[in-house]
Amino acid sequence: MTKNKEHLDLIRTLPCCICKSVVGITAHHAYGPSMTRRGISKSINSKVSDYLAIPLCPVHHQHSNVAIHVLGVSKWEDTFG
Repeated sequence: MTKNKEHLDLIRTLPCCICKSVVGITAHHAYGPSMTRRGISKSINSKVSDYLAIPLCPVHHQHSNVAIHVLGVSKWEDTFG
């Protein structure tokens, strides 16, 4: 098993960083305005490092009106920090 896979598997064992749910956790590769302000960038058509992944439940990741993939990164960051 690669270190990146091991790290992502570890992220999936953590509670959602927003609501603390432990159900259905996925590893979301964090990237947005707050990362850019901190000098973290990525190449075009590439994902950010697996080591910047955050644990999110389905509600905050993809499946509700407060999900990062529904609100968009900027609005989600404004809402949740």
